[in-house]
Amino acid sequence: MPPPIFTEKGTSTATLKRIKRNNSKLANLWVRQCKSDDTFTQFTSASGCDFALLGHYIEENTCLQSVAVEIIKVFTSNNTRSFTEFCNGLRHNSSIHKLTLDCSYLPIRDHGTIQDMLKVYMENNNLTCLTIQHADVYSMDCCNVIIGALPNLNLEAFRVTGCNVSGLYSRSTISHIVDEVRAHPLSKLDRLDFSNNLFGGSDIMGSFRGLGDSACESIAALLEDHHCNIRFLNLSENYFRHEDAMIIINSLAKNNSLQGLQLRTNNINDECAIGIANSLAINNNLQGLDLDGNDISTEGVIAIAKSLANNKSLRVIELMKNQVFDYVIMDTFSAIVCNTASIHHVHSSNHTLEYVGVRDEDHWPEAAQWHPLDNQLKLNKGTNKGHNAMKKILLYHPDFDIEKLYRWDSEGEQNLKALPYLLSWFERAEEAVADDDARRKYQIEDRKLSAVYQFARDMPWLVARDESTGFRGGGG
Repeated sequence: MPPPIFTEKGTSTATLKRIKRNNSKLANLWVRQCKSDDTFTQFTSASGCDFALLGHYIEENTCLQSVAVEIIKVFTSNNTRSFTEFCNGLRHNSSIHKLTLDCSYLPIRDHGTIQDMLKVYMENNNLTCLTIQHADVYSMDCCNVIIGALPNLNLEAFRVTGCNVSGLYSRSTISHIVDEVRAHPLSKLDRLDFSNNLFGGSDIMGSFRGLGDSACESIAALLEDHHCNIRFLNLSENYFRHEDAMIIINSLAKNNSLQGLQLRTNNINDECAIGIANSLAINNNLQGLDLDGNDISTEGVIAIAKSLANNKSLRVIELMKNQVFDYVIMDTFSAIVCNTASIHHVHSSNHTLEYVGVRDEDHWPEAAQWHPLDNQLKLNKGTNKGHNAMKKILLYHPDFDIEKLYRWDSEGEQNLKALPYLLSWFERAEEAVADDDARRKYQIEDRKLSAVYQFARDMPWLVARDESTGFRGGGG
């Protein structure tokens, strides 16, 4: 959910007035039973009539876009009528498209309020995003309540976060939800978030963070399905076991839809990093990968970097807060993004990667805060990758070896066949740097004239009589 807007004083009365007046700056609202220390836009009251009034004003409001509701038993036990009015307001509102239910660690199956809110969600086809957080979804009954809310034709994003997802016979309830998504795909549903969950029951029973191996297997099966249209998946802060993480990592090689994957804080080690590298060498649709806060060392990061040599899709990779790195990492990524060994090597480099998050200020010395990689990544931000390559060639190879072109496509005899192509290349290079504020540094016109001069100097008898160059001169 987007960050809520700040209120004038953060009071419920002020919030009610803003909703009634259809204040265009009030787009996100938190509904709470108890006042919070936060100064976010919120409505908190112990008065039943206030909640009923809130529902009435929400029904007429056309500026609210998202509502988060903190579910507490007192909400319904003492305010049944007001809660009904509040739900009616949500049901008939036409502008709200995001709904977050903070379930206060209550079991969904045993709490009518949560089920009523989900029913409202199902009836309001304007809603595109549903978030269920801090809920106890330990049983199939709880799971079925959530699954029942999925068939919403406009659903684009579905999140179950910070929940207890333990299931019967060690099968996570998340696996049942994912299996339902796979069995009955929704055309618009392309975002899933199963971050920061708890699997295994209470601490006494030996619980651990995560989703369980069954959920990982279900997620992997979904990603490998050719009909999968999930583009963004967040599995952060689940502290996977290595073998569970590998199940998902290996599925990336067979996926053709995912564009963003978040795996931060998941105990991912070098073995998993090598698995990621193997998948990235094949996968050409993933654009963003978040691996912050894991246990990857320099060896694992280098493996990932090298796998991107021929990758044409990944634009952003986050690797901060892993094990301490050294300069070798920056040098390795630099060689992948811009191998300056030759013009051919530059042209064959990765021109897609735009951001590499590896430098943690707490661990990197001040001298390491700038590296040639920084400028090389900036050159990759252009949408035309051919232009990106041209800019790198111009910057890192200021002096072309023109003599190699004298005998282009011949049997040892000097000719001018390469010159028209060279001139055409410079013309395209001018287009490539046209929008660059520092285009003067490329000195294209000077280098173009220099190239022509070298041809004329070394083969004057050919330049004088070859009309393809556009030159005229005394014969020789």
